[in-house]
Amino acid sequence: MPRPSNRAATDNPAVDGLIRILADIEFDCDCRKRLDAALARYSKFSDLRRRKLALSGARERALRISGLLDLLKELEDLPLAEPDHSVFDEMADLFRDAATAASEAESLLRAIAGDRDRL
Repeated sequence: MPRPSNRAATDNPAVDGLIRILADIEFDCDCRKRLDAALARYSKFSDLRRRKLALSGARERALRISGLLDLLKELEDLPLAEPDHSVFDEMADLFRDAATAASEAESLLRAIAGDRDRL
């Protein structure tokens, strides 16, 4: 009996597990073709959902960075002789938070970019 095609990994452990389990089950040819087609559709749907969530996460990080930049505008009015030096720590924390959000967004977007072969 024909086996499911050896497709590239789907990045979906559930689909990959189903493919491995179903590979050893004897199906008639028409049933095998329909099953392979259904698994391919589910895999594509799952990948699209994952990319959608990643893009949404990157957008959320962009909004966070925008808010942090608004707070950092206060840096313009901060005098060098500021008596409360904790303000400098707070501003440094804002920069750190912006960098963290940017790094997270970069990772999310690079994951989507890496999927170009499966689109």
